[in-house]
Amino acid sequence: MKKSLYIMQVLSALLLAMVLGSGCTIIRYVEGNNDDNSGGDPPPPKIVDLLVLVELDRNTVQLADDYQLIISNLQAGLATSGVSVRKLAVAPMYRRTGSTAPLIYGQGEDSSEFFSPEDAIRFYAMDDGQRYLRDSVDTEGENLATIGMMLDTASIYNPRAASTDSSPYFTNAADGFIVLQLNARARNCGHEDAGCLLEGKTAATFFTAESSGKASWLELPSATGLASSRIFHLNIATPEGVSDEDFVSKCEGRAGFNASNLDHMEPSAFEYYTEFSSAVPKEGGWAKYIDMCEAMSSVGVAKLAAVGKEIGGELR
Repeated sequence: MKKSLYIMQVLSALLLAMVLGSGCTIIRYVEGNNDDNSGGDPPPPKIVDLLVLVELDRNTVQLADDYQLIISNLQAGLATSGVSVRKLAVAPMYRRTGSTAPLIYGQGEDSSEFFSPEDAIRFYAMDDGQRYLRDSVDTEGENLATIGMMLDTASIYNPRAASTDSSPYFTNAADGFIVLQLNARARNCGHEDAGCLLEGKTAATFFTAESSGKASWLELPSATGLASSRIFHLNIATPEGVSDEDFVSKCEGRAGFNASNLDHMEPSAFEYYTEFSSAVPKEGGWAKYIDMCEAMSSVGVAKLAAVGKEIGGELR
Protein backbone atom coordinates (compact mmCIF):
# COMPACT_ATOMS: atom_id res chain seq x y z
CA MET A 1 0.00 0.00 0.00
CA LYS A 2 2.82 2.36 0.97
CA LYS A 3 4.68 1.41 -2.18
CA SER A 4 1.63 2.23 -4.33
CA LEU A 5 1.20 5.56 -2.58
CA TYR A 6 4.88 6.36 -3.12
CA ILE A 7 4.60 5.56 -6.82
CA MET A 8 1.56 7.82 -7.17
CA GLN A 9 3.37 10.68 -5.44
CA VAL A 10 6.38 10.27 -7.74
CA LEU A 11 4.16 10.25 -10.82
CA SER A 12 2.31 13.34 -9.60
CA ALA A 13 5.60 15.17 -9.04
CA LEU A 14 6.86 14.21 -12.49
CA LEU A 15 3.61 15.42 -14.10
CA LEU A 16 3.79 18.74 -12.27
CA ALA A 17 7.43 19.19 -13.33
CA MET A 18 6.52 18.50 -16.95
CA VAL A 19 3.70 21.07 -16.85
CA LEU A 20 5.82 23.76 -15.24
CA GLY A 21 8.79 23.01 -17.46
CA SER A 22 6.73 23.25 -20.64
CA GLY A 23 5.59 26.78 -19.88
CA CYS A 24 1.93 25.77 -19.80
CA THR A 25 -0.53 27.72 -17.71
CA ILE A 26 -2.79 26.08 -15.18
CA ILE A 27 -6.22 27.65 -15.48
CA ARG A 28 -8.49 27.84 -12.49
CA TYR A 29 -12.15 28.51 -13.23
CA VAL A 30 -13.99 30.83 -10.90
CA GLU A 31 -17.49 32.20 -10.94
CA GLY A 32 -17.71 35.70 -12.41
CA ASN A 33 -20.19 38.46 -11.65
CA ASN A 34 -21.50 38.42 -15.24
CA ASP A 35 -21.13 42.20 -15.62
CA ASP A 36 -20.62 41.82 -19.38
CA ASN A 37 -24.02 40.17 -19.77
CA SER A 38 -22.34 36.99 -21.13
CA GLY A 39 -24.93 34.38 -21.84
CA GLY A 40 -27.77 36.80 -21.19
CA ASP A 41 -29.90 38.84 -23.53
CA PRO A 42 -27.98 41.55 -25.44
CA PRO A 43 -28.74 45.12 -24.38
CA PRO A 44 -31.36 46.87 -26.52
CA PRO A 45 -29.92 48.91 -29.40
CA LYS A 46 -29.45 52.62 -29.06
CA ILE A 47 -31.47 54.63 -31.60
CA VAL A 48 -30.12 57.53 -33.65
CA ASP A 49 -31.27 59.69 -36.53
CA LEU A 50 -28.89 60.49 -39.39
CA LEU A 51 -28.79 63.68 -41.47
CA VAL A 52 -26.48 63.61 -44.50
CA LEU A 53 -25.42 66.82 -46.22
CA VAL A 54 -23.88 66.61 -49.70
CA GLU A 55 -22.49 69.18 -52.08
CA LEU A 56 -24.49 68.95 -55.31
CA ASP A 57 -22.81 69.85 -58.59
CA ARG A 58 -22.08 67.95 -61.78
CA ASN A 59 -19.01 66.30 -60.28
CA THR A 60 -21.13 64.81 -57.52
CA VAL A 61 -22.90 62.61 -60.06
CA GLN A 62 -19.71 60.59 -60.53
CA LEU A 63 -19.23 60.20 -56.77
CA ALA A 64 -22.80 59.24 -55.89
CA ASP A 65 -22.14 55.50 -55.65
CA ASP A 66 -19.12 56.09 -53.39
CA TYR A 67 -21.22 58.36 -51.19
CA GLN A 68 -23.86 55.64 -51.00
CA LEU A 69 -21.19 53.14 -49.93
CA ILE A 70 -19.90 55.49 -47.22
CA ILE A 71 -23.42 55.92 -45.84
CA SER A 72 -24.00 52.14 -45.90
CA ASN A 73 -20.64 51.45 -44.23
CA LEU A 74 -21.45 53.94 -41.48
CA GLN A 75 -24.82 52.29 -40.86
CA ALA A 76 -23.14 48.88 -40.74
CA GLY A 77 -20.50 50.13 -38.32
CA LEU A 78 -23.16 51.56 -36.06
CA ALA A 79 -25.20 48.35 -36.18
CA THR A 80 -22.17 46.28 -35.20
CA SER A 81 -21.86 48.46 -32.10
CA GLY A 82 -25.52 48.16 -31.15
CA VAL A 83 -26.72 51.43 -32.67
CA SER A 84 -29.71 51.47 -35.03
CA VAL A 85 -30.48 54.26 -37.50
CA ARG A 86 -34.16 55.15 -37.26
CA LYS A 87 -34.41 58.04 -39.73
CA LEU A 88 -31.98 58.88 -42.56
CA ALA A 89 -32.40 62.07 -44.56
CA VAL A 90 -30.27 63.75 -47.23
CA ALA A 91 -30.04 67.52 -47.72
CA PRO A 92 -28.00 69.87 -49.94
CA MET A 93 -24.87 71.36 -48.41
CA TYR A 94 -25.03 74.65 -50.35
CA ARG A 95 -28.03 74.65 -52.69
CA ARG A 96 -31.48 75.92 -51.77
CA THR A 97 -34.89 76.72 -53.09
CA GLY A 98 -35.45 80.30 -52.04
CA SER A 99 -34.50 80.61 -48.37
CA THR A 100 -35.25 76.94 -47.70
CA ALA A 101 -32.72 74.12 -47.63
CA PRO A 102 -34.99 71.12 -48.17
CA LEU A 103 -34.69 67.47 -47.24
CA ILE A 104 -34.32 65.82 -50.65
CA TYR A 105 -34.53 62.19 -49.51
CA GLY A 106 -35.98 60.31 -46.56
CA GLN A 107 -35.33 56.62 -45.97
CA GLY A 108 -38.57 54.71 -45.48
CA GLU A 109 -40.71 57.64 -46.61
CA ASP A 110 -43.67 56.24 -48.56
CA SER A 111 -44.03 59.32 -50.74
CA SER A 112 -40.33 59.55 -51.64
CA GLU A 113 -39.52 59.77 -55.33
CA PHE A 114 -36.18 58.01 -54.86
CA PHE A 115 -35.18 54.50 -53.79
CA SER A 116 -31.88 55.40 -52.14
CA PRO A 117 -29.64 58.32 -51.17
CA GLU A 118 -27.63 57.64 -54.33
CA ASP A 119 -30.72 58.08 -56.53
CA ALA A 120 -31.55 61.42 -54.94
CA ILE A 121 -27.95 62.66 -55.10
CA ARG A 122 -27.64 61.77 -58.79
CA PHE A 123 -30.92 63.49 -59.66
CA TYR A 124 -30.25 66.76 -57.85
CA ALA A 125 -26.63 66.93 -58.99
CA MET A 126 -27.65 66.85 -62.65
CA ASP A 127 -29.07 69.76 -64.62
CA ASP A 128 -32.70 68.63 -64.49
CA GLY A 129 -32.56 68.29 -60.71
CA GLN A 130 -30.60 71.49 -60.11
CA ARG A 131 -33.42 73.56 -61.55
CA TYR A 132 -35.40 72.69 -58.42
CA LEU A 133 -32.57 74.06 -56.27
CA ARG A 134 -31.85 77.33 -58.06
CA ASP A 135 -30.40 79.23 -55.11
CA SER A 136 -27.31 78.65 -52.99
CA VAL A 137 -25.24 79.88 -50.05
CA ASP A 138 -21.48 80.19 -49.72
CA THR A 139 -21.01 80.04 -45.96
CA GLU A 140 -19.95 76.63 -44.69
CA GLY A 141 -22.51 75.30 -42.22
CA GLU A 142 -25.24 77.78 -43.15
CA ASN A 143 -27.55 75.19 -44.70
CA LEU A 144 -27.00 72.84 -41.76
CA ALA A 145 -27.96 75.62 -39.33
CA THR A 146 -31.07 76.46 -41.37
CA ILE A 147 -32.15 72.83 -41.68
CA GLY A 148 -31.58 72.07 -38.01
CA MET A 149 -33.87 74.83 -36.88
CA MET A 150 -36.76 73.55 -39.00
CA LEU A 151 -36.58 69.79 -38.46
CA ASP A 152 -39.62 69.98 -36.20
CA THR A 153 -41.74 70.73 -39.28
CA ALA A 154 -39.65 69.76 -42.35
CA SER A 155 -41.10 67.14 -44.68
CA ILE A 156 -39.38 65.45 -47.62
CA TYR A 157 -39.25 67.66 -50.71
CA ASN A 158 -40.77 65.89 -53.74
CA PRO A 159 -40.80 68.46 -56.54
CA ARG A 160 -42.25 66.21 -59.24
CA ALA A 161 -45.02 64.64 -57.15
CA ALA A 162 -48.60 65.71 -57.72
CA SER A 163 -49.21 65.70 -53.97
CA THR A 164 -46.84 65.56 -51.03
CA ASP A 165 -47.00 64.53 -47.40
CA SER A 166 -46.54 67.68 -45.34
CA SER A 167 -45.97 65.92 -42.03
CA PRO A 168 -42.48 66.22 -40.48
CA TYR A 169 -40.08 63.48 -41.54
CA PHE A 170 -38.14 63.45 -38.29
CA THR A 171 -39.90 62.55 -35.05
CA ASN A 172 -39.22 63.13 -31.35
CA ALA A 173 -35.57 62.99 -30.33
CA ALA A 174 -33.91 59.57 -30.28
CA ASP A 175 -30.87 58.60 -28.17
CA GLY A 176 -28.59 60.54 -30.48
CA PHE A 177 -28.34 62.49 -33.74
CA ILE A 178 -25.59 62.13 -36.35
CA VAL A 179 -24.67 64.77 -38.92
CA LEU A 180 -22.63 63.34 -41.80
CA GLN A 181 -21.15 65.88 -44.21
CA LEU A 182 -19.71 64.67 -47.55
CA ASN A 183 -17.74 67.28 -49.43
CA ALA A 184 -15.37 66.71 -52.36
CA ARG A 185 -15.05 70.36 -53.40
CA ALA A 186 -12.85 73.11 -51.99
CA ARG A 187 -14.20 74.95 -48.96
CA ASN A 188 -15.20 78.59 -49.29
CA CYS A 189 -13.55 79.81 -46.07
CA GLY A 190 -11.66 78.67 -43.01
CA HIS A 191 -13.36 77.75 -39.74
CA GLU A 192 -12.39 80.99 -37.98
CA ASP A 193 -12.67 83.28 -41.02
CA ALA A 194 -15.30 86.02 -40.91
CA GLY A 195 -17.01 84.50 -43.95
CA CYS A 196 -17.62 81.25 -42.10
CA LEU A 197 -19.09 82.69 -38.91
CA LEU A 198 -22.70 81.82 -38.04
CA GLU A 199 -24.48 84.60 -36.14
CA GLY A 200 -21.05 85.96 -35.31
CA LYS A 201 -19.81 82.65 -33.87
CA THR A 202 -17.50 79.97 -35.19
CA ALA A 203 -19.31 76.84 -36.35
CA ALA A 204 -17.91 74.89 -33.38
CA THR A 205 -19.36 77.39 -30.91
CA PHE A 206 -22.63 77.72 -32.82
CA PHE A 207 -23.32 73.98 -33.09
CA THR A 208 -22.47 73.26 -29.44
CA ALA A 209 -24.42 76.16 -27.89
CA GLU A 210 -27.24 74.99 -25.62
CA SER A 211 -30.46 76.35 -24.20
CA SER A 212 -32.16 74.56 -21.29
CA GLY A 213 -29.78 71.63 -21.71
CA LYS A 214 -30.49 71.15 -25.43
CA ALA A 215 -28.52 72.15 -28.53
CA SER A 216 -29.94 75.50 -29.63
CA TRP A 217 -29.65 74.82 -33.36
CA LEU A 218 -31.55 71.51 -33.45
CA GLU A 219 -35.35 71.68 -33.29
CA LEU A 220 -37.23 68.36 -33.32
CA PRO A 221 -40.98 67.63 -33.09
CA SER A 222 -42.85 68.07 -29.80
CA ALA A 223 -40.20 70.58 -28.70
CA THR A 224 -37.74 67.74 -28.10
CA GLY A 225 -34.03 68.02 -28.57
CA LEU A 226 -30.67 66.69 -27.48
CA ALA A 227 -27.68 67.85 -25.52
CA SER A 228 -24.72 68.78 -27.70
CA SER A 229 -22.84 65.75 -26.35
CA ARG A 230 -25.47 63.51 -27.99
CA ILE A 231 -25.00 65.08 -31.43
CA PHE A 232 -22.20 63.57 -33.53
CA HIS A 233 -20.61 65.54 -36.37
CA LEU A 234 -18.80 63.27 -38.84
CA ASN A 235 -17.05 65.23 -41.60
CA ILE A 236 -15.74 63.31 -44.59
CA ALA A 237 -14.06 65.68 -47.01
CA THR A 238 -11.07 66.09 -49.27
CA PRO A 239 -7.78 67.11 -47.60
CA GLU A 240 -7.32 70.69 -46.46
CA GLY A 241 -4.23 72.89 -46.57
CA VAL A 242 -2.36 70.71 -49.07
CA SER A 243 -1.14 71.26 -52.61
CA ASP A 244 -2.84 69.66 -55.61
CA GLU A 245 0.24 67.49 -56.12
CA ASP A 246 0.22 66.15 -52.56
CA PHE A 247 -3.52 65.57 -52.74
CA VAL A 248 -3.26 63.48 -55.92
CA SER A 249 -0.17 61.60 -54.75
CA LYS A 250 -1.63 60.58 -51.39
CA CYS A 251 -5.01 59.61 -52.80
CA GLU A 252 -3.52 57.55 -55.62
CA GLY A 253 -1.36 55.73 -53.07
CA ARG A 254 -4.32 54.45 -51.05
CA ALA A 255 -5.16 50.80 -51.68
CA GLY A 256 -8.57 50.26 -53.21
CA PHE A 257 -9.09 53.93 -54.08
CA ASN A 258 -10.57 54.52 -57.55
CA ALA A 259 -8.11 57.03 -59.06
CA SER A 260 -10.68 58.11 -61.67
CA ASN A 261 -12.55 59.86 -58.83
CA LEU A 262 -9.77 62.43 -58.71
CA ASP A 263 -11.21 64.02 -61.85
CA HIS A 264 -14.22 65.00 -59.74
CA MET A 265 -12.54 65.93 -56.45
CA GLU A 266 -10.38 68.84 -55.30
CA PRO A 267 -8.43 69.68 -52.14
CA SER A 268 -9.17 72.77 -50.12
CA ALA A 269 -6.78 75.64 -49.43
CA PHE A 270 -9.04 76.66 -46.55
CA GLU A 271 -9.07 74.54 -43.39
CA TYR A 272 -12.64 74.21 -42.21
CA TYR A 273 -13.51 70.62 -41.26
CA THR A 274 -10.17 69.82 -39.66
CA GLU A 275 -10.35 72.91 -37.42
CA PHE A 276 -14.07 72.40 -36.72
CA SER A 277 -13.46 68.77 -35.71
CA SER A 278 -10.68 69.87 -33.39
CA ALA A 279 -12.66 72.74 -31.84
CA VAL A 280 -15.98 70.99 -31.16
CA PRO A 281 -14.66 68.58 -28.47
CA LYS A 282 -13.18 71.57 -26.63
CA GLU A 283 -16.73 72.96 -26.49
CA GLY A 284 -18.10 69.71 -25.05
CA GLY A 285 -19.33 68.18 -28.31
CA TRP A 286 -18.24 65.31 -30.59
CA ALA A 287 -16.74 65.75 -34.06
CA LYS A 288 -14.40 63.82 -36.29
CA TYR A 289 -12.78 64.42 -39.67
CA ILE A 290 -11.93 61.62 -42.12
CA ASP A 291 -10.02 62.12 -45.35
CA MET A 292 -12.46 61.35 -48.17
CA CYS A 293 -9.85 59.40 -50.14
CA GLU A 294 -9.34 57.22 -47.08
CA ALA A 295 -13.09 56.68 -46.67
CA MET A 296 -13.26 55.60 -50.34
CA SER A 297 -10.30 53.23 -50.01
CA SER A 298 -9.89 49.70 -48.68
CA VAL A 299 -9.66 50.96 -45.09
CA GLY A 300 -12.95 52.82 -45.33
CA VAL A 301 -14.98 50.01 -43.79
CA ALA A 302 -12.66 49.76 -40.79
CA LYS A 303 -12.59 53.54 -40.36
CA LEU A 304 -16.37 53.78 -40.27
CA ALA A 305 -16.65 50.72 -38.04
CA ALA A 306 -14.37 52.53 -35.58
CA VAL A 307 -16.63 55.58 -35.75
CA GLY A 308 -19.65 53.36 -35.06
CA LYS A 309 -17.90 51.84 -32.06
CA GLU A 310 -16.96 55.25 -30.69
CA ILE A 311 -20.50 56.61 -31.07
CA GLY A 312 -21.91 53.43 -29.54
CA GLY A 313 -19.61 53.89 -26.56
CA GLU A 314 -20.69 57.50 -26.12
CA LEU A 315 -24.36 56.46 -26.08
CA ARG A 316 -23.96 53.70 -23.44
